[in-house]
Amino acid sequence: MIEDPVHTDSSASQLIQIADHVAWSANAALSPIKAHDFAHRWYDTHLSLRDPHRRPQAI
Repeated sequence: MIEDPVHTDSSASQLIQIADHVAWSANAALSPIKAHDFAHRWYDTHLSLRDPHRRPQAI
């Protein structure tokens, strides 16, 4: 999901905004933080159907 090999602010590209949101949602699912309770299930609810593993994978 990289358009250009240089740093680009996500506000300049919808693809980068989507990639940022997917990465943030996966991180919220793998490393829950109390302040982000609202996002802990976003990956499972909205993104897991498109993921062959159905779950974010820890690196």
